[in-house]
Amino acid sequence: MSDNESWMMTLAGGVYSAVTFLALLGLVIVCAVVVRAHRPDAWLLLLSAALVELGGSVLSTILRVAGPALTTALDTHPYRFYAATTLLGACVQVVFWTLLVIGIIRLARPPPAPLRGAVRPL
Repeated sequence: MSDNESWMMTLAGGVYSAVTFLALLGLVIVCAVVVRAHRPDAWLLLLSAALVELGGSVLSTILRVAGPALTTALDTHPYRFYAATTLLGACVQVVFWTLLVIGIIRLARPPPAPLRGAVRPL
């Protein structure tokens, strides 16, 4: 691979990571502000899903960049390292999708009725 191709791959990976980070950060903000204000029964699940995916994305990026150095330092084969990080990513995805689906199910149901005499927050 030439230096030019390597540079293009690095740039593409950086753009992908930045776009993913910003989109997930936007999802966190929407869950914490908009969903929380309108559906207090569902916002925490959706926020948790967004935070799990954001954390998994950041961790994945760090491990992808640090992978070659870690495999050298740990004196292990790169395939073992990438197999372990792939399994970790799968676990993150299971948690993310579980929280997201449960949150969407709560959003699909009618909101809970307010308690008698309860004051609605502004």
